[in-house]
Amino acid sequence: MPEPEGGEASFYLTINVDQHGLSPATLECEGPDSGSFEVPAAVIDALLSAGVSGFPTGHAYRRTVDSTQADTGCVEFQIRAHRAATLEVGGHTPCTNDVDCPDGQTCDIMKETCL
Repeated sequence: MPEPEGGEASFYLTINVDQHGLSPATLECEGPDSGSFEVPAAVIDALLSAGVSGFPTGHAYRRTVDSTQADTGCVEFQIRAHRAATLEVGGHTPCTNDVDCPDGQTCDIMKETCL
């Protein structure tokens, strides 16, 4: 991932919706820290089509990095703020046991998904 230039802030986002399935797909995006960030629907659709299982998660970071050359070498300074989020995916109920599932469904414990 490229570092922002000269202390300019950037926004970095990761989304994983297939925690226990066969898909190793994780969405990673980076852009300027402008106060808003939009992921195209087609990208989200592609991520969802790769599979959904377990407890979907998201992580968002705001960060800035700057560096300077000192007598002893390069000194890099990074400031970042992190926010974790639990995501909801329509039509998917994560679970750890049958009690977590809607009536008539059971928990596939290996995939942490109600079926």
